[in-house]
Amino acid sequence: MNMRVMGIVKEKESGKPLSGLLVCAYDKDLIYSDLLGKAKTGSDGKFIIEYDSKDFQELLDKNPDIYLDIYREADANIAHQKKVKPIFTTKKSIRYSASSSEKFYIEIPRKRLG
Repeated sequence: MNMRVMGIVKEKESGKPLSGLLVCAYDKDLIYSDLLGKAKTGSDGKFIIEYDSKDFQELLDKNPDIYLDIYREADANIAHQKKVKPIFTTKKSIRYSASSSEKFYIEIPRKRLG
């Protein structure tokens, strides 16, 4: 089954859309989180990540437990390396048992943008 995560990323203080950021969607598991997909934000700050249910399903998983990590454009090519930390994450507000289409509205504080 095709599933997707979509949303918009803006600067918190100004409300301006943030383009060129890398958004990575993960399925949180007990030991290791599975990468569902990634996409860059467009000039309007929007992103869409499409994935298939086979990308997250394990023995007991019916729906993914989704969180996002967001990286600067300059870090996009090396974001998979453990040394690079995201400028923003939604790990503290995981969307448990997410639906087939989830929408995120992300506001990143200016000080995190560097």
